[in-house]
Formats: sequence, structure tokens, C-alpha cells
Amino acid sequence: PPVPLLERPLFAGLLYSGLSVLWMGKSGLHPSDTVSDVGDPLHLAYILAWNAHQFVTSPFQLFDANSFYPWRQSLSFADHLVPESIMVAPVQWATGNPILGYNVAVFLGLVMSAWFMRWLILETTGNGKAALLAGLVYAFNGFTLVEANRVQVIHLQWWPVALVFLGRFAAEPLFKWAMGFGAALALQGLSGSYYLAFSAL
Repeated sequence: PPVPLLERPLFAGLLYSGLSVLWMGKSGLHPSDTVSDVGDPLHLAYILAWNAHQFVTSPFQLFDANSFYPWRQSLSFADHLVPESIMVAPVQWATGNPILGYNVAVFLGLVMSAWFMRWLILETTGNGKAALLAGLVYAFNGFTLVEANRVQVIHLQWWPVALVFLGRFAAEPLFKWAMGFGAALALQGLSGSYYLAFSAL
């Protein structure tokens, strides 16, 4: 039988992408030159651009950022955004536009959070409509709307992935599922210092 529209992956991807642009407000419509405010977004755009630069010039001096001079390893004074930076480094390299890189990272955080929560619910229930709704609720809520200007806070996608692998490990205790669980938790912790603490707990 044909798959209902609400359960099709393409529909979910388009819906989550469209909502992400709306969730971002003006920066979603003008991603190359607009940020939601001149506080955290500019600082985080700098970190993403610094990381992309260091990945190809001096990867072993990644934490020796040129902020807070003369202190060394000053990138460790804040969230380092390494997972987010890896995702958007090609944008930084191709355009040299830190604002665009930052907005792409926000967009990806929202879409991936929704998509991977959808995957978790599909994995556990097999219900496509429930999975679509779960993705919507997980990624698009009051918390992510308020925190949409802090890219590290809205990258919530790795917890659902960790739970997928944990469920697989519970059903079939294989090393690959344990590794998937550990890797997803590590990525969530590396995405932001708050989530490192939460994941450890």
C-alpha cells in the first residue's frame, strides 16, 4: 500500500526545513547578513569561523584562539562548538562568511533535532504520524524558540540517536550498538557544555 503523505521522509524533511527557517526569524530569510541579536550569535559565529580556519591551518592549536589575549587556549573559556564547526566548515571555506556559517549551523541544529527524534519514535513504535509529531515537538517548542540565538543549545539531535542505539543494545547486546550509544552521547556532550553535564548525569 502507498505510504501516507505524513509518514513520508521527504515530507518530514521539507516540513522540518520550512519550520526551521520560520523559527529563525529574519536570520532564516536573510542568512548571509542577519543574526537574531548582536550578543551570543556574533561570538558563536566567531568560534565557528575560528574552528574552520584552524582545522586546515593549525589543527593542533585549535584552542589557542586569538580572543582573550594574552591567555593561551582561550577557546576553552566557552563552548568550543567542534561538532557544529565540522558540519558548517565547508560553508565557511567556500564563502568566508561567518554569519552564513552560523545561520546554517542553527538551521541544521533544528532540522537534525527534529529528524533524529522522528527516527527514535519510528524505531520504537513504528508509527510514522507519531514520529513526525514527536520531531515537531522536540525541535520546535518554547525552549528552542527562546534559545534559537545560541547554536550550541539547540543542537539536541544526539540524545535521540543515543537512545536508538541504547534500545538496539538492550534488544541485541552487540559492541556496535554500545559504540553507537557512546559516540552519540559524546557528540551531545561536545556540542555544548550544558549537555556535557546533562549527558554525564
